[in-house]
Amino acid sequence: DLEMVSNHLLTITCIDGGSPSRSGSAEVSVQILAINEHRPVFVSDPYSKTISENTAVHSSILQVSASDSDVGRERMVTYSIRLGAGARDDFLIDSGDGTIYLKNALDRENQTDYLYEVTAVDGGIPPLSKTAFVLLTVSDSNDVTPVFEPSIYFASVSEVTRTGDSVAMVTCSDDDIGINGQTNISLVGGNTGDAFVVSNNGVLQVKNAAVLDFGTYSVYLLVIQCTDGGQPPLAVNTTVIV
Repeated sequence: DLEMVSNHLLTITCIDGGSPSRSGSAEVSVQILAINEHRPVFVSDPYSKTISENTAVHSSILQVSASDSDVGRERMVTYSIRLGAGARDDFLIDSGDGTIYLKNALDRENQTDYLYEVTAVDGGIPPLSKTAFVLLTVSDSNDVTPVFEPSIYFASVSEVTRTGDSVAMVTCSDDDIGINGQTNISLVGGNTGDAFVVSNNGVLQVKNAAVLDFGTYSVYLLVIQCTDGGQPPLAVNTTVIV
């Protein structure tokens, strides 16, 4: 077994049949030649890591490592990476040391999980290989601005509308997840006489019916803002023409 002892030194003695006998000795060195009998073995399988979607391109993500119990060139390991089902080509691997780098900018809203197959190949002839899986999960960052749908609203009210009556409903959404996707709706402009109020679920109501007078003010251009829960928060405005 080359991995135990690589060289044997033997002493061979030849004795004749005379009386007295005579003998001669010679030393023989036997060197064990390597064969590629061991496959690479990964330190871990599978590998997994969660990374932020705002991770900079070319950043080091993680390092896979495999060892080989052979000696010489047979124990030299190189790495390659292959896309799993549905994965985008957003990562690459250093074939020499097994470090995985980010190749393209991430977008959690387009892809959350990446499954890759990493192969370690030794330097034997023929080579032996071993495969491990790498699961990368993209965590959310606050990169999506809330959106009103539609972008502008129209409504009408009568002079005899009562306080508390509903006027319109605005809808705002955010494709982020968790707190980054939570939205808060508020009335931030155009509300002359404090005539209207909007709830956080988007319902626009009459707050002060007494100020609604066509002869005094016939059109309100209400500015409603939707803000998400990210840090820093992102916001968008819409106009409700009443």
